[in-house]
Amino acid sequence: MARLHTDLIRYRIGIAAREGVNPVDILATAKAPLSLMEGQPPYVDEAVERQVWLAIVHHTGREDIGLICGSCFLKH
Repeated sequence: MARLHTDLIRYRIGIAAREGVNPVDILATAKAPLSLMEGQPPYVDEAVERQVWLAIVHHTGREDIGLICGSCFLKH
């Protein structure tokens, strides 16, 4: 199974926070540990990443949130 660095997850959650979503709510919905926001563990399985992503879409109400993340990434 693939593993992803938590920096990517924190980045996406940060974009959702700019949309007005509380990161704690995202992680609670995803049943992911709050320690992800501190980089612990440093990597997560793709299943955890998927649950966080679905929670981000749910809480932002934006199916285009991936485009927003990509656009913000390109600006930096």
